[in-house]
Amino acid sequence: MKSEYAYKWEWYENIVGNPESYKTDPFRIYGNLFFVGTKDSSSILVDTSDGLMLFDTGYPNMQEFLLESIEKLGFKISDIKLIFHTHGHFDHFGATKLLIERSGAKTLMSAIDTRILRDRPELALDYYLPGIKTEFFTTDKELEDGEIIELGNTKVKCILTPGHTPGAMSYEIALKGDEGEKKALLCGGTGLNTLNLEFMEKYGVNYRKDFERSIKLWKSMEPDIYLGNHTTQSDILARHKEGRSFIDKEALRKYISDVEHNYLKMLRDEG
Repeated sequence: MKSEYAYKWEWYENIVGNPESYKTDPFRIYGNLFFVGTKDSSSILVDTSDGLMLFDTGYPNMQEFLLESIEKLGFKISDIKLIFHTHGHFDHFGATKLLIERSGAKTLMSAIDTRILRDRPELALDYYLPGIKTEFFTTDKELEDGEIIELGNTKVKCILTPGHTPGAMSYEIALKGDEGEKKALLCGGTGLNTLNLEFMEKYGVNYRKDFERSIKLWKSMEPDIYLGNHTTQSDILARHKEGRSFIDKEALRKYISDVEHNYLKMLRDEG
């Protein structure tokens, strides 16, 4: 069954043909938390006082943009100690293999998505980028729900929020800044491109019940700072450009309300 919510080539045509158009300057979000991603895919950096944590590494054909952004902020690639991944799709681990080679960093991903990448690598969806090679990597630390990872002065709580992938992880990051201690939440994935009938029939999977449980969980959370793993999910670039504070306890709830609305619309449209 063809679905209007399934992958469409035109969504990625410009990413393949004109990656330079996605370059953007890095910036501080709050305290020791920084944005180092592109105009599409978010990459988040944390300076822990004992090395750097990096969350997601973006597209495989935009690797150098990520390295340039980290160095532009005055950090060293060699100081990256931990690389977290929200989930096992190509647009969130595209530069991971290169960063391992440059820094020796340890990689972290949910145990579930680690297994899927190993057993069913086609579910990384790297065919979305024809002609571009995506380098896979070996996960050093397989994360479980509720696990706490600590480095330097920073603690990260790993929260399993499946649906977009079976092992999508959201990360609650403890921060310190001018306005005191805050909690940021990086969402694990909310795209409907893996939840529509066309995708489910093609791969023989159904993640919908998991996604519905994750929506309920997100709706119960109140982070001080909400971060999407794609820039449009939290308006992070617009907030920065307009000089708006990233501290907004309503941001996650408002975004997840939109996600739930779109999800329910998809269910109605697809019968």
